[in-house]
Order: sequence, then C-alpha cells, then structure tokens
Amino acid sequence: MKFSVITSTVAASLVAGVVFAGGHLAYEQRQAAMKAMGGSLRVIGGMAQGAVPFDADTLATTLATMQAAAETAQGAFPAEPDLSENSKVLAAIWEDREDFDMRLQTLVDTFTTAAANPPADAAALGALLGQVGPQCQTCHQNYRQPTE
Repeated sequence: MKFSVITSTVAASLVAGVVFAGGHLAYEQRQAAMKAMGGSLRVIGGMAQGAVPFDADTLATTLATMQAAAETAQGAFPAEPDLSENSKVLAAIWEDREDFDMRLQTLVDTFTTAAANPPADAAALGALLGQVGPQCQTCHQNYRQPTE
C-alpha cells in the first residue's frame, strides 16, 4: 500500500507537470512531456521487472500520465523548425515530418489503448513495454541529438 501511495503521488505530479507545461515555450513543453514519460517508464518498468510490486491503480495513473505526455508532445512540435539551443531536437523532424508525426501518433495510440485496457499483470506490462521501447528508441535515434 505504501508503494502504491508513493508511486501514485509521483505519477500525479508528473501529470500536473505535463498539464501545466501549456503556457511555456514549445521546447519546454516537449521537455516536460518527455520527462513525464521517462519518470513514468521508471515506475512501470520496475513493476514489469518485478523490482516493485505490481499495482493496478498506480499502473492506471501512470499510463494516463504517459498518454497525456505523448499528447502534449504532439502539440509541442510546431510546423516551423524549432531548434532552440536549449533543446536536443534535430532538424530531421521537420525534414521528414510525415514519418515523425506517424511515429508520435503511434506512441499516443499505444498509450491510449493501454490506458483504456491496462495490462493485468507484470508479464502483460512487460509485453507493452516491449512495444514502447523500440518506438522511443527509434525516435530518439532519428530525431534527437545524442546524449553525452
């Protein structure tokens, strides 16, 4: 129970971060959304690996956070290139916008489906993460500057 309360609180704060990112610059909105997704992945990754107990309530909250973050990210890539020095995006996003938008929509659809019908156990959650991981990795390889 204690774990559920803590992780639900963390997930709720991540949702708040995504929701309140709306008034900021596009790169700040992207960063807030990606940080929310990363934090959420750590929460549910621990569940999938059995490092923390599987908790359906925490999972539901976390999937909702990931869905909201992915949807926020969609609106945070303007039509014109936004290559702020504070951002790690590559011009490739705007050079192949159709592919980028398709990949981001696939991520939104994955989280929307998962939030509507959450995995019932750690094994099913692991299967979901097996879908999400390559989606994230491909976008980061193609559209984000390498991290140092």
